[in-house]
Amino acid sequence: MVYEFKSEQYSGPIEKLLNDPTVSEVMVNGPKQVYIERKGKLVASEVMLGTSAVRTAIREGRTHTVDNIIMTSADYGMFTLEASLAQLVKSGKVSEETAIASLISVQP
Repeated sequence: MVYEFKSEQYSGPIEKLLNDPTVSEVMVNGPKQVYIERKGKLVASEVMLGTSAVRTAIREGRTHTVDNIIMTSADYGMFTLEASLAQLVKSGKVSEETAIASLISVQP
């Protein structure tokens, strides 16, 4: 079933995407499965929400724990870039080689 959302009908984590003119499609299959298409390209993304755990970790300078908080907060709709890429590979939308190259290119 496909629903079409208008930006004025929805507010939440994907509101910016709905208002972005470069985004042609947003597919949400679940908290860990959000696909964004921009001009014919899929975008893998990471979602971090400002939960109390995230805010506390940042405030206390424990930013090294934020990835773990994201990974264990799927119930809140958070997911890592790695999880997003894994879903794209699993669905056959990108190759494993492309996903690995994408991860390597964003490492500090």
